[in-house]
Amino acid sequence: MASVTSVQIENRDTAVAGVLDAWVRAARAFAAAGVYPVATGIPGVQLDRPAYTMLRELDQRGPRRLGDLASASNLGVSHASRLVEGLVREGLVERTIPTGDRRVTILAVTPEAVELQVRSSGSSAA
Repeated sequence: MASVTSVQIENRDTAVAGVLDAWVRAARAFAAAGVYPVATGIPGVQLDRPAYTMLRELDQRGPRRLGDLASASNLGVSHASRLVEGLVREGLVERTIPTGDRRVTILAVTPEAVELQVRSSGSSAA
């Protein structure tokens, strides 16, 4: 039976520490990227952080085109498009097409989303 040297033990401990360090970095990266859901204060609705960021951007800065919203939210247009689809399904964002340029779609928060935001902000201050 071969004996294990102290150098081999040190190498193994270093490798294990490296793996644990990688796990911690990955967990922090996922948290920073918004992989975990955000409670909206709306019963039954949770959003991932990028969708929540887009909703807040529309609420605070007003209606805009998808490309502009994606850029302001630091997202690619295709990712932003998928997130907007979910926000539309939840009734939080609406799409409108201006009569002057039917190639453009303008996104805006719905009155229901604004009302729920006001309600949830008021309840958190209590």
